[in-house]
Amino acid sequence: METDDLPDEPDYDPIIVRLVNGHNVKIAVGKFWEIPTPEDRAFGAQPHSYNAIRIYCSEGTLPLRMVQQEELREGLEYEPPLLGDIWNWLVEHTSSREWREHDSFDEFLETFTEAIERITATADDAVSHLEHLPELVEPEAFDRVDDSVFNDQNEPIDSKEQPR
Repeated sequence: METDDLPDEPDYDPIIVRLVNGHNVKIAVGKFWEIPTPEDRAFGAQPHSYNAIRIYCSEGTLPLRMVQQEELREGLEYEPPLLGDIWNWLVEHTSSREWREHDSFDEFLETFTEAIERITATADDAVSHLEHLPELVEPEAFDRVDDSVFNDQNEPIDSKEQPR
């Protein structure tokens, strides 16, 4: 595999910040290599690169030592065109007062994943498929049978059978 065939590496400087509890967090974007296991190599798997956001933290480890805690792969957890929006949110979030409200790494990670979901849900192409769904324009095209026929929701309540 030649390196010319690989996509360009994203160009983002790592963000390093400190949580309220004193632990450091480092967020980096880059191209990483996945080395197959010997079992996978036996089936012909080759090393390949992928882009990802990696999050490192010193929480739960020795002082001054960071360990990879989370990896968000491009194409799985986020789409490539959204990386800029995600990174902009990270830069704004880590430089604001909101950052100082995180008491633990898990709390930050929860906020970050919610932000990725929100960015993904509000992306331009996230709702473009709605234009093609017939049930939004013609409800009969989606639900051909009127369900109210099969229940008594439209019938008046008989005075003798009132609910208790």
